[in-house]
Amino acid sequence: MWLRGDHDLSTAPALWQTMTRTAQLDDADLVIDLSGVTFMDASTVGVLMRTRELLEGSPWVLEMRSPSPCARHVLGVCGLLFALQQVRQTPRTVVGRRVT
Repeated sequence: MWLRGDHDLSTAPALWQTMTRTAQLDDADLVIDLSGVTFMDASTVGVLMRTRELLEGSPWVLEMRSPSPCARHVLGVCGLLFALQQVRQTPRTVVGRRVT
């Protein structure tokens, strides 16, 4: 999924709905490309962290990639840069292909 543009309290409900629908597909890790984010606030961070919690207990993880300078700054201010560095520790096989 590619997140782009401005994200704040007004877009959080739609973003949450999209994230939960995507997570319910239950067939792979949920990868979010943050390279196109031009603005995001704490409500957006909240959606990302709630999505991460939603996936806990499943074989899938939320992976955030390529943060724009804005996204990196906001995640840093929130003390969440560690969330960008999550790497799956054990490879697994999904539908006949190796996923790391």
